[in-house]
Amino acid sequence: MRVSDLEIKDEHVIVSPETTLDVAAKKILELGKGVLVVLDNRRPNYGSPLGILTDSHLLMALANSLDCKNEICLNHLDSNFISVKLDNEVKDISKEMQTKKPSSVMVVDENGNFVGYFSPNDYREALISLSP
Repeated sequence: MRVSDLEIKDEHVIVSPETTLDVAAKKILELGKGVLVVLDNRRPNYGSPLGILTDSHLLMALANSLDCKNEICLNHLDSNFISVKLDNEVKDISKEMQTKKPSSVMVVDENGNFVGYFSPNDYREALISLSP
């Protein structure tokens, strides 16, 4: 099974690094289930992933009494991810995930631009399909 066989266009919304946390919170509530993927719009390779922002990151900002109307996603994202390509075999990704233990897996094209988000649900679906 390849990454291209999975549904990687759901369970996320894209935001820029400068998106404020109050706007991010609204987006994550609209999404219902999933993460915000923060893409770099500051370099020529526009669209390369910087990391993810989850509801837990937003709650942490609130718990620390941060001004969510002025705080930006760039300062609160989780950048512990690995990048994979559409033609990667899921079994190979599984091995890399066990070794590196990333918080998330981003699917990118040959230029490093974001294509999709390999969610925990995608991972579970892939493991089931790989079982004998």
